[in-house]
Amino acid sequence: MSGEKFGIVHIPYEEWQAQTSKIEYLTKCVLKLLAKNQKETMTVNEACEFLKCSRNTLNSYVEKGLLKPIQVKQQKYSKVLFKREDLEYLINTVQQSQ
Repeated sequence: MSGEKFGIVHIPYEEWQAQTSKIEYLTKCVLKLLAKNQKETMTVNEACEFLKCSRNTLNSYVEKGLLKPIQVKQQKYSKVLFKREDLEYLINTVQQSQ
């Protein structure tokens, strides 16, 4: 840390929230562009494998509002899918918070 300079900037909370929202939007756009040639949605099992988590953990992410499942109605049952960009966004936000 020698030689590094730090400063404090005061930003109104509303402006901070607006900038944070813009950054989140841009992050999702970049992830969407990177995933262009990849499968856009994943099943529950694929999502668990992608996130390297259990089904219970995936369900807790849904309950906490961190992931939004897509319900696809078929003839006999509903299928639950997740958008790849949402899964990648979750991974990136978790990594950044650590």
